[in-house]
Amino acid sequence: MGICGKNLTLNWYYSVQVLKTKLSSKVWAILSVLNCRDTVMVHKIPGLWGSWWMAIIRKGCEVEPITRAKAAVVFLVVNLLLPLQMAQAHFPALYGREFVRTGPPAPEEPLPTPLAAEPLSEEDIEAYKKQLEELEGLSGPYAEGLNDSLVSLGRHHLKQKDYSKALELYRRALHVMRVNAGLDSEQQVPLIREMMIVHQEMGDLEGLDKLYDTFFRTHGEGFPPYSDERKRAILEYMRWQRAVYATGLDAGNGRRLVELYSLNERMLEAIGAAQQDNFDWYRELVINQLRNLYLVLGRVSLAGDGFRTQSPELDSSTEGVRQRTNFIQRTGYSTGRNLLEALIAESEQLGPVERAGLYLELGDWAQWNQYRDYANEQYAEVEQILLAASEREQLEKWLGTPLALPDNDAFRRPDHLRPVEEPVVVTVQFDISDTGAVRNVEVLAVEPDGATNGTQLKRMLRGTHFRPRFVSGQAQAVNQVIREYQLVD
Repeated sequence: MGICGKNLTLNWYYSVQVLKTKLSSKVWAILSVLNCRDTVMVHKIPGLWGSWWMAIIRKGCEVEPITRAKAAVVFLVVNLLLPLQMAQAHFPALYGREFVRTGPPAPEEPLPTPLAAEPLSEEDIEAYKKQLEELEGLSGPYAEGLNDSLVSLGRHHLKQKDYSKALELYRRALHVMRVNAGLDSEQQVPLIREMMIVHQEMGDLEGLDKLYDTFFRTHGEGFPPYSDERKRAILEYMRWQRAVYATGLDAGNGRRLVELYSLNERMLEAIGAAQQDNFDWYRELVINQLRNLYLVLGRVSLAGDGFRTQSPELDSSTEGVRQRTNFIQRTGYSTGRNLLEALIAESEQLGPVERAGLYLELGDWAQWNQYRDYANEQYAEVEQILLAASEREQLEKWLGTPLALPDNDAFRRPDHLRPVEEPVVVTVQFDISDTGAVRNVEVLAVEPDGATNGTQLKRMLRGTHFRPRFVSGQAQAVNQVIREYQLVD
């Protein structure tokens, strides 16, 4: 059938993807002649570089009679402009992952310390061993009273830094507890916590990671009901997943990130239309998903796999992870923006500083993704809210000086997961334009003496996106900024 056929049918093999164009109104007029049977064919979504984009949904759509010229334009738009956009790579994020600003680290929630326990005397150890033998003789190898003695002996060996013996006793106690209370009983959480400390002191990252999976399973694996304890456990688990990803334990395959993103997505969907009834939890999940998006979009872009109708399901294959990651990267900016805009729409009950903080998150997300006009609109909103509330000190803290993005813990590696070697610290001077771009970088000092990482830092700094100084509704350039940065590895 020719392109001028009266009932031309086009199969659009394009998922909800983006099309950048400066002639969006004209393209819209052309595409609007399409009449889908069961869905809206085209709608506008915000896209990269502050312009309008078109989202095209794969559907079999009957086309009204159109002229050869209009059909040709549609053909060119879909087959030429759209593929060019899909080749646009996400930038690899370096700030926060490869280097950070020096200064006091952001507060983190450390693992709990083991219960205070003095080393046992030989008499006490023998008494515990005798108690274990008697209990096993009377009630078998899974007697409930065994746990107390096993844990006490485990703590003793932990205090003596005999980690293998401590773990042996803790694991036995955990097995007894599971037999008596159930495989996923929350009663085992205190014991799991102590086992985490053993693996942490051993520097056994893989063992600690497996225990976090067990910890998460005992708290319902992200499924409702969401008690306060479960919410805290879920948020801790997600922080851990991001932190351990930053260590490179997964050799960069991305599966952990995709699973984390999908988990957060599922929990947001579980809230549904009840955001106001669960606002605090809803806000936590939105902010956490934004952190996940920073990580996924901050990876080196994966090779394209064509256009997809919807997000591919995550399967066990490497190809499944690649496809899912690719989709999240392509749609991630709009997803993050939509999540934050919806959260702001539900946030009328917040105080001015908290509400302005949400606009700051949205502005930073847009700025990091190079949507500068939209970012400036959000920064202007922050300024307006804080000035109206006489919060000038907070305004100066947030917008009075340029800050490297992301200004959050998305890429942060906890102190106990950092290398112990002396870090390389580089002092640099540079200019920051009103768009947040870094220029004229000059290395002033490198410590320790003899380190040769100054050029590396200059290169990474030039690729970093800054929140610009923002005063009286306008972004401003700042020259001769002097900062100290520490290389992470």
